[in-house]
Amino acid sequence: MEKVNWLQRYLAEEISADQVNGLLSRRNATLRLGLLGIGAPAAAGLIVACGENRTPAASAANTPAPTAKVHPPPVKTAGCTAAAGEIVCCDASLGGFTVTLPEAPDDDARIVVKKIDTTSNAVLVQRSGSAVFNQPDGPSSIQLAVPSQTVILRYQSGVWYAESNSCPSTSLDEKYTPLNVRELMDAYGGTALAVTPIAGALNYLQLDPSATDGPTLSAAGKGTHLNLFLGAKNQGSVRILTDSGGTATIGTSSGTGRAQLNQNLNLRSQGDGVVQANFIEVVTTTGAQTIRNKQMVPRVVSKDTAASLTPWLATGDIYEITKLNQRLTVTDSPDATTFGGQELLFRIRDNNNSQTITWNKVYRPIGLTMPTVTVAGKWVYVRCIYNASDTMWDVIDVRQEA
Repeated sequence: MEKVNWLQRYLAEEISADQVNGLLSRRNATLRLGLLGIGAPAAAGLIVACGENRTPAASAANTPAPTAKVHPPPVKTAGCTAAAGEIVCCDASLGGFTVTLPEAPDDDARIVVKKIDTTSNAVLVQRSGSAVFNQPDGPSSIQLAVPSQTVILRYQSGVWYAESNSCPSTSLDEKYTPLNVRELMDAYGGTALAVTPIAGALNYLQLDPSATDGPTLSAAGKGTHLNLFLGAKNQGSVRILTDSGGTATIGTSSGTGRAQLNQNLNLRSQGDGVVQANFIEVVTTTGAQTIRNKQMVPRVVSKDTAASLTPWLATGDIYEITKLNQRLTVTDSPDATTFGGQELLFRIRDNNNSQTITWNKVYRPIGLTMPTVTVAGKWVYVRCIYNASDTMWDVIDVRQEA
């Protein structure tokens, strides 16, 4: 084994102290000492010596004992720049701060950063220059947010590799109990999800991955009717992701195992805001809006023949009879949705035998004569406009096929 340097001695004493204090099992402490290059016999002796609060003697011929106790480095309480080979002890009790790494040190340069306070204030370990962490396209920083968390970094060709990123299990137990989670970290120690604590909150966000038609994210808690808010930052937008070529769908669901009932979907704006699609206002049934460049397709209700015809404006705009073979009576439309100015068109042809037509008095001719007899085998058109003031259908045009 190579000669033990001061950094190895310091880390070995830290590991031994954690074992003596009950933060590590003897097996785990021995394994970690082995990773530092200290053989098993020397590791065991170092642990015993630490327990007796004295400097361990050499316990293997090829492992020299430390010659002197290494004094702990000074504690940092604010932002600083670390030097190659330095052990940076950080106390973030007064607030989080940043430790900046040196730019382009020698390859294999090592730096240790340790968070020694017991708060949840984070220590950000930030690169200098264009260096990254752990891989060529890695992040520009990592974060220490757990009490006693320690990271050992080694520099190699523009990348800071985390050779060790550890913390006592007791600190992990305290941070990740269900009532104390404040942040979820990504693989590099950065914040992936932050939670705002609210004392006495009755409602919460629920994630259910067990639904057969896909995971659900919903509002839950003691409230009877709960909203679910998705918020963007500043002028950002909320977007729905789909697989390549897929179609994003917003719809309702009764939930797994429940009856699929008829359900409404309400897109609602705030105050005087409007609902838009691709930044164009969505047309509503009651909004005062102007429609341009749209083709209106009339609804046609067709019959071969009938003794009576009652137009229903909720279902048809054009009523036609193609082979009338009997006397026809056109009655009043009882449709309550009829509005002033609405148009109605009749189109009638007999079965090559002239037939009689009787019109209800609600159909009022305006400057023309109502057709009362068909011309054999010929179409007749009758165009009407509803007069809401008089509750009458004003007949404004009659056209007979020549």
